[in-house]
Amino acid sequence: MDDLFFKEMHYELKKKLGNFLEQELKPFKDNINIMEEFPASLIHNIGKMGLFGPLIPKKYRGEDLGLIAHCLITEEISKLNVAISVTRTPCILDGYLLNKYGNEYQ
Repeated sequence: MDDLFFKEMHYELKKKLGNFLEQELKPFKDNINIMEEFPASLIHNIGKMGLFGPLIPKKYRGEDLGLIAHCLITEEISKLNVAISVTRTPCILDGYLLNKYGNEYQ
């Protein structure tokens, strides 16, 4: 059933993302909720990985990975910590809406 929606790039993304999250998020995923804060470096590294722009075209410095990839990224991050996953929401929604309904100036 996965092959109906997943392409090879999705499997590669999931593996790359798993390795990244294992190193960057897993060691302190529980402390984020206890301390009610997260390291800015983690958010910076998530951005460097392109995980804030899966729905944004490359010409606007996004990753242009599509909706399936966006859902996969959200799911994988949420498995470890929903709070970190939610930090992506404003960037993704704003960028998507501007791209879909905005103009070049915006």
